[in-house]
Amino acid sequence: THSIPPSINHLVLLADLGLSFNMLTGTIPDLSRLTRLSFLDLGFNMLNGTVSSSIASLKLLTLLGLSFNMLTGTIPLFMNDLTGLIYYYFDSNMLTGTVTQSFESLSHIRYLYLSDNTFTGSFPSSGLQYLTNLTDFEVNGNLFIGTLPNTMALLPLLQIIFFQDNLFTGPITKIFNGSTQLYLSNIQLSNNQLTGNLPEQLFRHLPSLEAFS
Repeated sequence: THSIPPSINHLVLLADLGLSFNMLTGTIPDLSRLTRLSFLDLGFNMLNGTVSSSIASLKLLTLLGLSFNMLTGTIPLFMNDLTGLIYYYFDSNMLTGTVTQSFESLSHIRYLYLSDNTFTGSFPSSGLQYLTNLTDFEVNGNLFIGTLPNTMALLPLLQIIFFQDNLFTGPITKIFNGSTQLYLSNIQLSNNQLTGNLPEQLFRHLPSLEAFS
C-alpha cells in the first residue's frame, strides 16, 4: 500500500485526478495548488484523517469523490463554497457530527451521497429547495433524528430517495409532490421510527414509482 505523495501538489495543470479503487492509505495531502481541477475522485481506498482543508481552494470542482474510505471528522463548512459541484460523494466513511451546511449555493448538485457514516441530529430542511437539479438523494445508514425534510417536495427532478436505516420520526406526509415530482422512482424509508398513515398521493400521483420500502 502507498499514500498519495505531497509532490502531487506541484501538478498545477491537472484538470482531472482519479485515483479510485486502489489501496491508498494515509491522509489526503495538500491539494491547494491544483486550482484547475474539475474532477477529484479518491474513492474506494483506505484514506484516513479529516477532509483536507486544501480542497477549499478547488473552486472549479464538479465532482468530489471520497466514498468508501475511512475519513473522520465532520463535513467542512467550505463545501458551501464549491458552488460548481454536481457529484457530492461522501458515503461510506466514518464521518460524524451534524449536517449544518446550507445548500443554497450548491444548486448544481445532482448526486448527494452521505450514506453509511455516523451523522447525528436532524437533517436540515432549510436550503434543500435550492437543489433543483438533484436526482439522487442518499443519507441512509446514519443516526439522523427528527422529521423527514419536507422541502424534498420542492425538488422536481428527484428520482431516488434513500433515507432508510436512520432514526427519523413523524409522518411521511408533505414530503412528496405528485404534481411536480414526475421522475421519482425509488423511495426507501424502512428501519426508521416513522408514524401515521401512508399518504394517498404515493399511490396515485407518483407515476414513475417502481420501488417503495
